[in-house]
Amino acid sequence: MSAILVFVEMAGDGPDRLSAEALGLAGRIAGTSGAEVQAVVVPTAADRDAVEKLAPGLGRYGVTTVHLAGSDRIASYAPAAWGAAVTGVVTGGS
Repeated sequence: MSAILVFVEMAGDGPDRLSAEALGLAGRIAGTSGAEVQAVVVPTAADRDAVEKLAPGLGRYGVTTVHLAGSDRIASYAPAAWGAAVTGVVTGGS
């Protein structure tokens, strides 16, 4: 089965506004294509525990699989690390 992969940034108790919009669009596309919606979340080292607890809540946005990709070295905004995480999910399937 094919999947639509969405990069999700968490804020507060769920995805931030733009991530929620992307998940909504992915859900509409998935509904017409038969694909599943998967999310990639890259928490900072400090946020990892909180994000792990919030990840199951992404199911209400239609997400079937959440890929938590992080490192203890990610302390804040790190676009190169985020890109590497997404690439790892796409190429490795996990």
